[in-house]
Amino acid sequence: MDQTEEEENDIGFPPELEIMIAQEDQTLKPHQEVTEVVDLGVGGEKKEVKVGTGMTASIREKLVILL
Repeated sequence: MDQTEEEENDIGFPPELEIMIAQEDQTLKPHQEVTEVVDLGVGGEKKEVKVGTGMTASIREKLVILL
């Protein structure tokens, strides 16, 4: 089968399916956010968590106190 016959037989996906496939690709990508490591340990004990830096410093401080 030559390329012309393949092109004639290839009808492609309906536009609705193309949109759904594009949306699926977008939703599967992980969210990348800048984080900082915060040590919640007491004394010599080390308990580290990652906290996003996209919030204000005041809210970040309150979150660390809460944790």
